[in-house]
Amino acid sequence: MTIAEGVGHDTAATWKVIRSMIPNEKSTSESYENITELKDKAENFNNYFANVGKNTYEKTQENINSVNMSNCLNDNSSNENTREYFKINPIDCATLILTIKSLRNSGSYGSDGIPFQFIKDALPMIASYILTIMDTSIVTKKFPDSWKISHVWERLSV
Repeated sequence: MTIAEGVGHDTAATWKVIRSMIPNEKSTSESYENITELKDKAENFNNYFANVGKNTYEKTQENINSVNMSNCLNDNSSNENTREYFKINPIDCATLILTIKSLRNSGSYGSDGIPFQFIKDALPMIASYILTIMDTSIVTKKFPDSWKISHVWERLSV
């Protein structure tokens, strides 16, 4: 069962679960207002951060049980079961073209120095080649290192 199945497609219920996992600012600050001794404040500060992991784990387990998601976090799950939850599928040419056309126009350049606007302008001629590159990367799960590095180019504006 996935998170979406646990709460359905109800975004309000999803956000309710997320908000319940985030500590309330008032509840944490009220407990420290009455402490006057510096040593006690330091001790409480230390205890809070020493128990963050344990408290987060316990709160997460409570929330998982409340939406019946215990099947998602089975320690005996194999890699094949994990792949069912998140999988990138190859895309079609129409999706690629619509995605590229929907991107904001900017003066950005790729790692090869080709301006993004050139890609958009030449899209009808090069879409099939871009699609082959993208789908090959998705299927083989190998992405060029140059895609993982951001490049900053100086751009003079007049």
